[in-house]
Amino acid sequence: MMRFLPGCCIFLIAFQHLFAQSPADSVQSLSGADSSYVGKYARKNMIRMFYGARGNSLTYESFRGSSPNLQGSLYRNIGDYMGFGITYRWIDVDASFALPGTTYLKEERSNLEQFNLSARFTTRRLAFRGYYMDATGVVSASANDRYVSPPAAHESRLGIQMMYFLNGSRYSYRAALYQNEVQRRSAGSFLIGVEIFYRDLSTSQGLSVPSYDISPRYGDQAGMKTLQAPGILLTPGYAYTKVWKEGQYFVSGLLSAGAGVAFNRYHADAGSNTRNNLETAANLMFSGGYNGPQYFVRLLVLGYSRYELIDPAFLMSTNLMVDVMVGWRFGG
Repeated sequence: MMRFLPGCCIFLIAFQHLFAQSPADSVQSLSGADSSYVGKYARKNMIRMFYGARGNSLTYESFRGSSPNLQGSLYRNIGDYMGFGITYRWIDVDASFALPGTTYLKEERSNLEQFNLSARFTTRRLAFRGYYMDATGVVSASANDRYVSPPAAHESRLGIQMMYFLNGSRYSYRAALYQNEVQRRSAGSFLIGVEIFYRDLSTSQGLSVPSYDISPRYGDQAGMKTLQAPGILLTPGYAYTKVWKEGQYFVSGLLSAGAGVAFNRYHADAGSNTRNNLETAANLMFSGGYNGPQYFVRLLVLGYSRYELIDPAFLMSTNLMVDVMVGWRFGG
């Protein structure tokens, strides 16, 4: 699918020019915003569809594992997904799901199923996002793929993210991500991010290669079957949007990174235990496209990485997604 993304972008940008834009669809001012930098179109509501590819990796290993170096990924999968979304005034809701049979890796990993649901509420300076992610059919594999487990693991994650933009009067996060607003002049903003999350990871057969899933390597985490971890992260960062033709065409980027704490409760061969640990995080967003008064199109690259030291084990997760979105505005 990835090789078709550039062609899709060119096609969709050309497609929207076939539709006449109403002269009444001029950019309007917004309360609390510098009107020379940020505005909105008369049509406040939107529907959108998107199609893309997502790559995932979740690694569970131990610092005591000097030989052999397993670096076992619980799942490493790349596949297509599609989704849809709707915006009603200041609320944005999106849902996406993996398409079966579109994996680009080995066949035994093609049964990974994922579902993602998110909702956003945005004010001039604050952006709130609630999300739910669920993945089933997860496998564990050694670095050289000599060992691949049955698809027995399950991961779910629930969370609330908040971002505060210090230059919210001139920078629009909604224009960069959803095209709900118009970034009329180039601008950027420092931001402060906070995320409260709950992660649940479970498997009936252990999270590591059985022959090495022993106490000398993993301590009291050997034979771990379940791991629940509520936590909180603080991630400051910066965002910037470059525009042309008063915001009809744009590219935008956002980068944030930070750390927090996870309150782990796990069950292993030695029984149940708890441990509070440091967790680090990094988030990346790049978007670009056409933002017209009635139709719009956007290319999005979105990625995140999380690292948690449970000691002696560690958990590292990464997610990278690329999609093309096309949408239509309606209502007044």
